[in-house]
Amino acid sequence: MKVLAPLYVYQFTLEVEAELDKIGNDTIFCVAVSQHQESLVATYNVTPHLHRISCPTLVVVGRHDFVCPPSQAQILHEGIPNSQLIIFEKSGHFPMMEERHKFIQAVKDWLSQTKIEG
Repeated sequence: MKVLAPLYVYQFTLEVEAELDKIGNDTIFCVAVSQHQESLVATYNVTPHLHRISCPTLVVVGRHDFVCPPSQAQILHEGIPNSQLIIFEKSGHFPMMEERHKFIQAVKDWLSQTKIEG
């Protein structure tokens, strides 16, 4: 995690490092699960089913996310009816940490303008 962490963020700061340390410390890693996950990724594709998502959806992505880049977030956004896409310009994979205040405000704004029917 320590070696790879800088690849996942736009700017590796002490604050981001501390947040990633918390995630790493609270995560239980299992080799068997990781290997199984890798085998699933090769064939797992829900793209044809995205149109079935009927609830309002907020898709967020960091501009510099190499794992789930904006191009993939765009596919989600285009496939999910009633979705909104927000790209955080100074983030990698963790906009909720890297642009915390902008992220929180974006989610609050989205929630305040989103009508969810039950």
